[in-house]
Amino acid sequence: MEYGIYIHVPFCRHKCSYCDFVSGTNFNLKDKYVTSLIEEIDERAKGITLRTIYMGGGTPSMLAVDDIATILTKVAETANVKPDAEISIEVNPEDFTEEYAGELKRKTPVNRLSIGIESADDNILKWMERRHSAADALRSVDNARKAGFRNVSADMIFAVPGQTLQMVDDTLKLLVDSGVQHVSCYSLMFEEGSKITKKHFEPAAEGVSAEMYVLICRRLADAGYLHYEISNWAKPGFESRHNSGYWDLTPYIGVGPAAHSYDGGSIRRANISSTVKYIKSREFTTEMLTDEERFNERLMLGLRTSKGVSLNDMTADFPSHWVDGMLRAARKIQWIDITDGGIMTLREEGWYVADDIIATLFH
Repeated sequence: MEYGIYIHVPFCRHKCSYCDFVSGTNFNLKDKYVTSLIEEIDERAKGITLRTIYMGGGTPSMLAVDDIATILTKVAETANVKPDAEISIEVNPEDFTEEYAGELKRKTPVNRLSIGIESADDNILKWMERRHSAADALRSVDNARKAGFRNVSADMIFAVPGQTLQMVDDTLKLLVDSGVQHVSCYSLMFEEGSKITKKHFEPAAEGVSAEMYVLICRRLADAGYLHYEISNWAKPGFESRHNSGYWDLTPYIGVGPAAHSYDGGSIRRANISSTVKYIKSREFTTEMLTDEERFNERLMLGLRTSKGVSLNDMTADFPSHWVDGMLRAARKIQWIDITDGGIMTLREEGWYVADDIIATLFH
């Protein structure tokens, strides 16, 4: 069995206004965190075969390249990393200097970058409390190219209060013109505990947000990107293999504070979310999914993607009357297609309201 591994880096220089991820600014904990992380990798990754490695956060590019190399070396010593494994790391534009990019390329096996660009409008970046400018964003992509990285993804956020369609279009132009191979676009979420929720900002109107999503779909399609998941577009052959593993229910191990794991069947695990407590004890909780939860999750994840859901697999794994009931509901929805081969997909027109549609199919 092949796995993915997610490595969480819980440090940031500054907490962005919309962020509710487990991260903090106490970088004094870094050395103890790395020690604890390496111990967890040694305990949990021994002997498994890894198809993907993903280092996210937080801000992994806050770590020195030597720290990243140490962590990834431990993974390679402990697990069986496939020769063609996708090895990704998230970086922020302000950290990703030409020197840092070159050192990362020379000293580590990282072969895919995810750059948090978010917007081409400096005022929107300030509202989000990002620490970079649009010029920094372009420079970071150029630094990646100079260093020899040929698989680069960029994130953008839309539906920000005060953001216009033109601003979204400008960001798309920046991303397309920069030549990145992959784009992830996320609607701004008002998460409990984030600064924007505490300050009582109003979300963008639903109609405006939908217009922005339609614009994103159109612009990226015109530029040759394939829309393979609700929030993700890629040039052919550059789909994120690690994230696709989540949607395909590939088993994965999560190491670091707040990291989650999944055995590919019914068991999920969540590490303790406090970095301090993780360093001290590495406590975790486990959850056993019911058959109904597994059925609903298979639907939810599959219909988020262009691959869709295999009805043959669903019938093999779950009671036939569950599948029959779901199909009766699905045939009433205009945006759902079912092929003769038994593949059920949700058309792009329905992806913006996918959560509402999929909920009607749950058992």
